[in-house]
Amino acid sequence: MTDLETTPQAVWEKQHEYVRNLDADGQAALFAEDAVWELPFAPAGVPKHLEGRAQILAISKAGMERAQQSGRRITGYSDIKIHKTTDQEVIIAEFTLDGDSPDTGAYHTPYIQVVQVRNGKIILLRDYFPGEVLKRPA
Repeated sequence: MTDLETTPQAVWEKQHEYVRNLDADGQAALFAEDAVWELPFAPAGVPKHLEGRAQILAISKAGMERAQQSGRRITGYSDIKIHKTTDQEVIIAEFTLDGDSPDTGAYHTPYIQVVQVRNGKIILLRDYFPGEVLKRPA
């Protein structure tokens, strides 16, 4: 990997490519062995703190399998804003996840993620989202 491919923004973009393609193994490979993923507003039944690549893979795989079984899919990301910080390892990403579900139709969920990347691997991901599917007004 080149230095450009290991920047926090490049790693974040790659992670979301894996998420969109429901590739839990690819996503987990972007995390350091001892990475931490915090989900402070996770809905009931979803852990608020994941520690280590193995746990991140297990939870991600289960979530992606549930999405696939339900017919829920990500159609894209919109309103993406990447904020650089004074720490070169850290970015803050604001975006909307756009999706479609047989149960709800089109949905749009706002996210803010704080991502810390060291040596091309995510060491910390703080994932803020409302924990529910939101529909945009027509």
